[in-house]
Amino acid sequence: MIIGDSLSLFPGGYQTQLSNNITNLSKVGYPTSKMLKILDKNKSKIRKHDLVIIYGGINDIYGGANESVVVNNIQKMVNIVNENGGHPVLILGYNPLKVQHNKDKAMKYYNLQTSLKTKIHGVRRIVPIFDDINNSHMSKDGIHLNVKGNRAFTEHVLNHI
Repeated sequence: MIIGDSLSLFPGGYQTQLSNNITNLSKVGYPTSKMLKILDKNKSKIRKHDLVIIYGGINDIYGGANESVVVNNIQKMVNIVNENGGHPVLILGYNPLKVQHNKDKAMKYYNLQTSLKTKIHGVRRIVPIFDDINNSHMSKDGIHLNVKGNRAFTEHVLNHI
């Protein structure tokens, strides 16, 4: 099972390489507050999946949310997964400082990623920040990965799950 935003929806992305039986609850533009609500509504399905992948936060940060709110929402998602017999995996994502156009927001997102490593408890595994990235991996918006970037990111995720 996957709960995330548009970064978990790319055709051929990491989510398509995991299994044919993946339930992907991700939606374009979702902040972690909406991810939390969707996961809570679908908690009865958690037991059917070995892993529940959580990957979000960029929409919160780019929308001006406070980092502590995002951390709290992600911790609540981890708790829901654990309370319902799942094994939570947290993906931190790619290093935004290497590729994003808006350096202020990129720094805020990077700070969130580093906070998640130490502040989230109860995860089975944390997929570390993907640092082997450059502008040739990005779409024109500077946020979403292109085909080349998704291939590299997928390999990184699969090597750490």
